[in-house]
Amino acid sequence: MVTKRTTPEDDYDRLAERVWQRGRGKIKNKADFIAVYDTYMKESNIPRDRGVREKVFGRIQRQHKVSPAIQITKKRLGVFVKAGEKPSPAEFNILGTSKGRRVYVRRTIIKYKGSSKTVYRDKKGRFAKVQ
Repeated sequence: MVTKRTTPEDDYDRLAERVWQRGRGKIKNKADFIAVYDTYMKESNIPRDRGVREKVFGRIQRQHKVSPAIQITKKRLGVFVKAGEKPSPAEFNILGTSKGRRVYVRRTIIKYKGSSKTVYRDKKGRFAKVQ
């Protein structure tokens, strides 16, 4: 059952999980986090608030082993800027149904409190069933 977010801490947890998923679990230091976070939040209505970014990084640091170092190579920066962008159309390669319509979906794994669940989503982010 989905619960309503009632505190800012719930929002920070949710945002931290989204950024971690966009980084595909390869975030090793703060520079990697900043690259993914900036590309994820570039179309957001929230301005580049350092306080929010630091709180989200703190959540990720508590849940995963992430270094606070800010040094990064150009090669790694390019990888993480790309990781924060929208999923490519090639990822949607499984046939499924959403609201009675046939759509192509992609498989995503959601991790929550030690357990993981596989869900399928279409290009608009709606949940779908696999045929």
